[in-house]
Amino acid sequence: MVKTKNENVGQCQNLEGGTSRGKEKGKRVPSGVRIPEVRLPDRFISAKEAASFEKWTRNQRKIAPSHRVDLNDMQGMKAIPHLFELIGWIPLLIVNELYYVEMIYEFYANLHKGRVERVDNVRHQWVLTRIGGRDIAFDDRLLNHILEIPQDGIRFYTKDKKCFDPNLYSERRFEEIFTRGEVLKRHDDRNVNKLDTYERLLHHMISNIIVPNVGHKSSIIDMHSFVMLALHEYRRMNFWYMPIEHMIAT
Repeated sequence: MVKTKNENVGQCQNLEGGTSRGKEKGKRVPSGVRIPEVRLPDRFISAKEAASFEKWTRNQRKIAPSHRVDLNDMQGMKAIPHLFELIGWIPLLIVNELYYVEMIYEFYANLHKGRVERVDNVRHQWVLTRIGGRDIAFDDRLLNHILEIPQDGIRFYTKDKKCFDPNLYSERRFEEIFTRGEVLKRHDDRNVNKLDTYERLLHHMISNIIVPNVGHKSSIIDMHSFVMLALHEYRRMNFWYMPIEHMIAT
């Protein structure tokens, strides 16, 4: 016998009373038992995070674009890839993954500080967020492990974007190396045009890949000058410590 459309729909809809096929197989749902409703996880932790997401989406908050370096195109500047290779940062230069602006907004809207963990007297700040209803927790150790870059090295971030330890960085030391001793008295003096071709390319890579910013890149900010000096002196740096501290501060 050919079943009609109504007969098929009736079998699907009558869950509480059981279908005729279910009765035959002994799978009848007992009377009064409610089938639990499948609830999708909330996209945002609270209404506050949802409001932040809507605001950023509405205003189209700027995000630093992704950049990738083709090391084969740097045959005339082999010293720069060599610097990054010595401190173990080559993976940062060749990351080539798609990213979605909406997911970045969602990531930052849900982001908040987690616990602080100390291992061998080294502070590790955990960060919590949520994407697509899934909770995510990470710290600098986990992100360094994912990108396969060194876990050790100096930590180069403070809220005022200057180094804690003056022994690791001095303005005068930077001027001696990169501006041929010219004293940079005013902020306007810190222009990339004062650098030679090699140093300008190094600054370009740092300001677009290592410590990207969405503002004007013609001026050398303190963070960029510190990374340039550390690279020049072959100092290992804990890369992911800096972005995590920046996430927390913003």
